[in-house]
Amino acid sequence: MRRSQQRFLLAESFLAMFEFSSDSSGGIACDFKEVHLEVEDFLIQDQAGDEDDEEENLTKLRKKKRMQSNRESAKRSRLKKQIQLEETTQLLEHLRQQNGLLRYKVSLAVNEYRELMLRNRELRMNAHNLSYRLQYLDLAASSLSINTTTAAPVAAVSSPATASAAAAAAAAASAWISERKLSSRE
Repeated sequence: MRRSQQRFLLAESFLAMFEFSSDSSGGIACDFKEVHLEVEDFLIQDQAGDEDDEEENLTKLRKKKRMQSNRESAKRSRLKKQIQLEETTQLLEHLRQQNGLLRYKVSLAVNEYRELMLRNRELRMNAHNLSYRLQYLDLAASSLSINTTTAAPVAAVSSPATASAAAAAAAAASAWISERKLSSRE
């Protein structure tokens, strides 16, 4: 039972007690009116107190609801932040993996670039050497053809200059052929 109801029942029983005694003697009836007025004042004040208690209870109830709502809102906010943190952590891990993969691919590309540059340098040097040898062979061939057209074939072979030029041209040609075979094997 609520406190206001208890007060009301207590006041009612007090009034009933005086009514009963007022029937037996007339002198108490006068006191009864004064007590009755006091009890009615008490009841009116108690009803006003009940309204204050109801407002206070309503205020407390609103405060409890607000506190509960705030707790739930804070809980939702914490869960939302936790989910965002987990998603951000997963994204960070994914980006780190992608970064590592891209770094690996870049290092492979850089190494391949270096190897290709070395290979290109080797090929250019070989092309230069072959160009030089070709010029030398052309020079040797032209000197042989000049010597063979101007002199008799027997004289060309017997001439020491022609023989040494022919030997040098043959050596250069065989060196060029053997180098071509080595480079084709690689």
